[in-house]
Amino acid sequence: MPTALQGELRDLLENNPLGVAIMRHESDADGRVTARRIFANDSLRVLFGAGTMRELVRRPVLESWVDATALEHVNRAFSARTQLSGYEAERVRPDGSRFWVSMTGQPIVLGGEELTIVWHLDITARKQAEQSLRESEAQVRDYMDSSVDWLWEMDADLRLTYLSSNVERILGIQPEKLYGKTREDLLGPNYDEGVWNAHFASLKVRDAFRDFIYPLEIDNGERKWVSISGKPIFSEQNSFIGYRGTGSDVTARVENQELRNVSRAKSEFLSQMSHELRTPLNGILGFSQILESDRVNPLTPRQQLAVSQIQSGGAHLLNLINRVLDMAPIENRTFKPSLETVGTREILDDCLGMAEVMAAENNITVTGPAPDANLPPYVTADRTRLRQVLLNLLSNAIKYNVPGGSVTMRCGAGDADTVRFEVSDTGPGIPAHYHDRLFTPFSRFSNQRADVEGTGIGLSITRDLVELMDGEIGFTSEEGRGSRFWITLPATGGSPRERSNADGSSVDDFNDLAIPAARILYVEDNPTNAQLMEMIVEEVDALTLNAASTAEDGIEQAKIHRPDVILMDLNLPGISGTEALRILRSDPKTRGIPIIAVSANALREDIEAAHADGFDAYVTKPFDIRNLLGTLGTVLSKGSTAPGPGPDHAASPEAVPGDYAPLAAENIKRLLASARMLPPAYISILRRQAASIPELIAVMRRAREANASAELETAAHKLKSHAATFGAGKVTDVALRAEQVAQSTDLTEIIELIEQLEQEHAAIAPTIERLLNDIENS
Repeated sequence: MPTALQGELRDLLENNPLGVAIMRHESDADGRVTARRIFANDSLRVLFGAGTMRELVRRPVLESWVDATALEHVNRAFSARTQLSGYEAERVRPDGSRFWVSMTGQPIVLGGEELTIVWHLDITARKQAEQSLRESEAQVRDYMDSSVDWLWEMDADLRLTYLSSNVERILGIQPEKLYGKTREDLLGPNYDEGVWNAHFASLKVRDAFRDFIYPLEIDNGERKWVSISGKPIFSEQNSFIGYRGTGSDVTARVENQELRNVSRAKSEFLSQMSHELRTPLNGILGFSQILESDRVNPLTPRQQLAVSQIQSGGAHLLNLINRVLDMAPIENRTFKPSLETVGTREILDDCLGMAEVMAAENNITVTGPAPDANLPPYVTADRTRLRQVLLNLLSNAIKYNVPGGSVTMRCGAGDADTVRFEVSDTGPGIPAHYHDRLFTPFSRFSNQRADVEGTGIGLSITRDLVELMDGEIGFTSEEGRGSRFWITLPATGGSPRERSNADGSSVDDFNDLAIPAARILYVEDNPTNAQLMEMIVEEVDALTLNAASTAEDGIEQAKIHRPDVILMDLNLPGISGTEALRILRSDPKTRGIPIIAVSANALREDIEAAHADGFDAYVTKPFDIRNLLGTLGTVLSKGSTAPGPGPDHAASPEAVPGDYAPLAAENIKRLLASARMLPPAYISILRRQAASIPELIAVMRRAREANASAELETAAHKLKSHAATFGAGKVTDVALRAEQVAQSTDLTEIIELIEQLEQEHAAIAPTIERLLNDIENS
């Protein structure tokens, strides 16, 4: 320690928290100036990790733990006798640990000797923080490079000042090209002025915003849809600095929403079109069926032929409607065909007869298998869809033919138990380079006649229909020599149901259907449809009908007359049929009446929505009378699926013949009035229902003993329905109470109710037996 450092200066340096060293300048053998410590304080010793002060001072500065680059830097400063300012270096202690130090040196003269004093500041913590920050920034960059969102900032003038680099990957735009631009500069040619004005107003008052979507025109002419969210930025003095936020590419989302909007608009259009076309068809086809099945005034053969043509034409129009309505579910493979046994001769004659009308208009000759041809008798198919397929093939063969050309329909046995249908034409044929696109939707080819109407969806739908019926479709065609289309479907050995009268004309006696005697309330605002339903009901002896033209009137009639079933049109003036359903379900008096939706809307989503609303069944217009009556029979036999009591069949004070006082007079009168025309099958059903009453009571007792509440509820529900058929009001009421109790957790009351049921049944069983005998013998 130089003498000059004794005293107060030494104390100052020794006690300084910074590491302090005093360097003496020396020259080596080569004349280079170097430095040696002649003084170091304890803070420097600790910083450098030296064992003793002597060890730190006596060793040359160039030591194993000193960075050579740092030493060179220091030596240059020493040689030039200049100040060393804030030099930073990483060093290594003898134990191998590394640390960062910032050195500041100042030349001094002490005792006539030129020295340098060097201050050492430990900056390891700062360097570690900087390294962590760099790593965090790199991590953020990595996240952003792989993110589907980008970051952005705008200044106080709402001009873009920053965009993360991944915006180029996401949008294909270099960020620098957008710097300095406002959002107004990015407006496309067809922007929504109202939406943008609202956004600008929000920015003006410095509101945060979320998911603002707008179109952005890319340099290559492509349009992207972007969504941005942002929040305002303020300084510590609360002055507005700008906005920052995130952005994302939502092009796919917007386009999918547009597709959904188009699909919804299409569905709404199809539903409306279905309703408008099916409503008049309901009258055409319904009244023709009534004429055909009139037993009192049967049609003459000539009239029968005319009615048959009406039905055939109406059915064809209905098929055309269905062809459009079925397009979406068929393409989505959600359509489920109703496979049955179809007679090949029947379907061929039907299709050829309709094709001949179109062929005559186009000067085309159509021929089919000869009457005595040996055809496969039956095919397994959806009758309506097979008819649609064959008519489409015939229609194409006629439309895309040459004047005076011909079309030939053939039918024969295919391979592996199949039936093969072929339609050949003498048209211009299909070029080979179009063959692979023939079944693609909306494909029409340049050699097809421009005056032929069509959308190009026919063959696409035809192929899907054939495949959904477990069949195959194919074709051969040569340009200039016509085309031949074929389909194969599974053959069957079964026989379709046939009905005919003595003179061979088709008739239908609807009384052969097992329909329980019932009172129907039909709520319908269309007078023609109401009249048609009245005539249908007149053909079935077991049914009676009341009609209402509005939902409001129908609700009042249901409360007063308690019908056995309600046919509810959905499109009514005033409140809708669906709203009427909710009102009826909320009233204990009408809650249990089965309600069948009636509508000309035939889309799958319409039917599913009606079932979800709580309708017991769904019937579409135009009516197929047997299907309508079959639905009525099914619903009446099982009762309503809605919770709560069914129709009130309490005893009426009005007397009826046969001493049936224990039963409701109204029910018995209705049964007796229709007894003369009841088919044996229905009488058999009545007897089974009567016999099931004690059986169901026994089931309830066993279910109670097993604590099986679900089985108990089901048995009570069935018992209630069967007892109501005969007007057994007390049994119905007790069964209803048992059904309600079974829905709770406390079944203690059930035993008492079961005993009441046994007593009431014992009291009315003889009366029910007499009633059944009187009906059977009437």
